[in-house]
Amino acid sequence: MSQRSVDDVELVFDQFWVGGAKEPRPGLEEDASARSATDKLINVVGGWAFVEGMATFPVLYFSNEAGICVFKFPPLNSAIAAVRVRS
Repeated sequence: MSQRSVDDVELVFDQFWVGGAKEPRPGLEEDASARSATDKLINVVGGWAFVEGMATFPVLYFSNEAGICVFKFPPLNSAIAAVRVRS
């Protein structure tokens, strides 16, 4: 995530996974060949569905040092908190 301006934040995702964990399961990042077919499919579909140009939202709170951002998500009229997993 990066703060585009005082008013906007841009979210950028480079990996997609499904699960209850805060981070990808061990092995998903270190060895792509170790991923299951389902993991690979989810990552590919997530990449296709994610459109960077549509990932800019009004920022409510942003701390680059802490890696925390709270932004307004207009489609659901809600606020979403995001935490950077790693740099």
